Amino acid sequence: MPARPLRLRISSISAEAREHLGTYLRAVGAEVLDATDALEASFEEPPPYLEDRVEAWLNLVHRAGGETLSTSASGGPWLDGWRACYAGVDVGRFRIRPPWAAPPIDGLTVLVDPRGGFGSGLHPTTQLALRVLAEVADPGGSMLDVGSGSGILSVAGIRLGLRVTALEIEPAAREATLRTLRLNGVEARLDPRPLEQVAERFDVVVANLPEAVLRRSMSALLSARAAGGVLILGGFEVDDQDTVVASAGLPIVLRLVSDDGRWGCVALQ
Repeated sequence: MPARPLRLRISSISAEAREHLGTYLRAVGAEVLDATDALEASFEEPPPYLEDRVEAWLNLVHRAGGETLSTSASGGPWLDGWRACYAGVDVGRFRIRPPWAAPPIDGLTVLVDPRGGFGSGLHPTTQLALRVLAEVADPGGSMLDVGSGSGILSVAGIRLGLRVTALEIEPAAREATLRTLRLNGVEARLDPRPLEQVAERFDVVVANLPEAVLRRSMSALLSARAAGGVLILGGFEVDDQDTVVASAGLPIVLRLVSDDGRWGCVALQ
């Protein structure tokens, strides 16, 4: 959890991006101060997953790498990126940590830098997928991470002893996956093809994607699953679970729901 209160500063930002980001930040309860070439925002009660939200917004306003983000917690000094407030999270056997945090004493460590807008490990959908993956993965098998994003699930699969292919069509997301793989000192096959063009079959297929994308991609997801393999579906709201599972036509072997009851994740086999 971020320390409170929390301040953000985004420097070297264009006027257009400053206007858009100010709108987003005010919508989640920030007090926004506009400066000449920067945007500052303060929160008395930061909303959940703020790191993911702000990074995603920076991408939405066509972040070109010129902006610099810094944070300050509880009136402390300004620190680069999310250093002032993000220390990672423990999810079952996994210890999700940024590179600046102290290493955990046990568990399966997954290092991730939340900058980039593709997932810090804090969102319930990511955490549910991590927990399900840990329950169903058999070491030595193969795994396809569909829409790998930040690469957290790919690294988690490797930590569990799987041979991982990270499938990602978005260039910026592929770069994020590659950074995370390098940060963790592990290797995976990084595949830029659309899912429909993948001819290989995998023991585990993981897709942590919005409900509409899951249903639209279901035929290709099923085709990528080896005979007897496991299909892990996450990213949908609980109310949409029946629709998602029905489109797959496979029985549920494991089902988890987030603590707030909103998000679901299932393993089908």
